[in-house]
Amino acid sequence: MDHPLVSILTPTYNQSAYLTATLESVLAQSYPHWELLVLDDCSSDDTWEVLQRYARRDPRIRPLRSPYNRGVWRLGENYRQMLHAARGSLVALLDGDDLWPPDKLERQVPAHQAGGRPLSFGRMEAVNAAGQAIPGSRYPNLGPLAPRELYAGYLRGDFYIPAVTVMIEREALERVGGFRQPHYLPVVDFPTWLELGHPGQGYTYVPEVLGYWRQSPGQATWRMARDLALGTYRYSQEFLREHPVPGLSERDLLSPGRRGYLADSSYRAALLAWERGATARAWQYAKEIVHWGRPTTYLRCLAAFGVKTLRRVRRQVLEEVGLWTRGASLR
Repeated sequence: MDHPLVSILTPTYNQSAYLTATLESVLAQSYPHWELLVLDDCSSDDTWEVLQRYARRDPRIRPLRSPYNRGVWRLGENYRQMLHAARGSLVALLDGDDLWPPDKLERQVPAHQAGGRPLSFGRMEAVNAAGQAIPGSRYPNLGPLAPRELYAGYLRGDFYIPAVTVMIEREALERVGGFRQPHYLPVVDFPTWLELGHPGQGYTYVPEVLGYWRQSPGQATWRMARDLALGTYRYSQEFLREHPVPGLSERDLLSPGRRGYLADSSYRAALLAWERGATARAWQYAKEIVHWGRPTTYLRCLAAFGVKTLRRVRRQVLEEVGLWTRGASLR
């Protein structure tokens, strides 16, 4: 086996609280042939200072800056900027708050080469804000599927490919025009992975934990869950029309897995709207859950509405009591 250079692409914005742990997980890699390109999307915290400090510590870390804050809707431009500066024949992705196990590259590079596909991926495990593993969160747990079966399943929405576990052939990525991002999707992974797997390429699945996805309060994947779910469904429809797959129709794109994903995203959107007092919109999102055929999730949403209403009333009562008490003391 040769030892190809792996270019790690890390977009970050106001993640200095987690960025140190992310960088340390790369420095701890047992496979030494890597470069880390970290692009700061004009953060307002000390992200840039953290990057400068680490770049002085290890020259394999290369800080970059976007010319202005592009945000998630122009994320593809940040990835293309990093790819243009990259020197490796393999590309791996690591968000600025996620983590890798120390032998991630050592395990994945030979598995990727043996698979002979443009893209390989593995399982991720979710961790909380403190970096502690969340029990039962390893995903996806797939059987021994052929590369083309993996591709069809991904297009149907049976599972998603965690970006934190992905490794890509640089040449293949450039052949498809680099990272893709339609105007209605706040991510680059789903459209780019579809392009890389077609035509007839498929993916290599490594059934090991190759990355840790951090769940933290207020992160975009929660706030924008509905945009993600509806956007990936729309893109899969458009993609299938342009790139027909034998035996696969648009009806197949609403698989049980995708229905569950759409229902869960409507559930999250409903809770956020309810929390903000946008009750009409919250009810609209709740009704979508029924449309996607998930009555249990709908009932769970109604129960959450009740709990959130009680909490809101409790806060209002406490505020009113506090105002009354202060007024009484003044009298």
